[in-house]
Amino acid sequence: MRNITLAIFLYSIALVFAGCDEAVKSPCYIQPTAKICWPSPQKVPIVYDETGEPDQLTLEQRKKILAEARIHAPEGRGIWYIHVNRNRIYWWSRKRSWLVQVYYTPDSATSRMRKGRYVSCSDSLIALRKRAEGQPDLANAIRDKWLNTYTQVSLPNKPFGAKLDIPTKRLWPFKQPEDFTDKEIIELVDFARGVRPDVDGINRKTEKDGTVTSDSLFFDDRDSIYSIRRGKNGTVSIYSGSMQGNAGGSGALIECIKKDGEWIILKCGQWVS
Repeated sequence: MRNITLAIFLYSIALVFAGCDEAVKSPCYIQPTAKICWPSPQKVPIVYDETGEPDQLTLEQRKKILAEARIHAPEGRGIWYIHVNRNRIYWWSRKRSWLVQVYYTPDSATSRMRKGRYVSCSDSLIALRKRAEGQPDLANAIRDKWLNTYTQVSLPNKPFGAKLDIPTKRLWPFKQPEDFTDKEIIELVDFARGVRPDVDGINRKTEKDGTVTSDSLFFDDRDSIYSIRRGKNGTVSIYSGSMQGNAGGSGALIECIKKDGEWIILKCGQWVS
């Protein structure tokens, strides 16, 4: 616990000196920490995505993940937490399959937005990296593919402070959307979190007996943001939920468009992979 506390303290000091107090300006860069205090396998913070009902990580799995995280870690960034998407034994293979994301401490921050990097890690990806040992070009390509940028957006009435907490589901970071400004991302996330189609009647069908039909799927504002993507003719799709693998994930979505300075819902639905 001492190592985790020290890492958060160092992050807090960097954030304070960065002067990151503007909500929609480009996030202020946080100076890399000279000496990283890596958490022990027993004490590393872990978040489990209950959607896929993953098993608890074993001590051996934690050791493997931390070892991999150190290989891919950006310079001067420690581990924020491990996010477990999948960890189970499948009946058809009788083998354990697991997938996690390791989130590193932020590279930049404002009161409304944090940005940093994360690396995906799984049993199959580790095997692939080991096969690439001795082949620098392939190893670098794998590293570049695995290491991605995340964005985390605060609640409007609860801006980020210096303390780096382990996020609740509603505040889970998500992959940095392409071709959006920071202001647009904040606007869209705030908009999505305020959508309550079950109350407003969007995409809701009620039968004569009062039951709600299966096509009454709606965007749950308490869920995590998974992805934000541009569509055609100025439309934007916002996805909630999560992925547990290449062909395993689900959530809700809303398609919206901005008119006269306001985001308007065009339709709601559900996505399944």
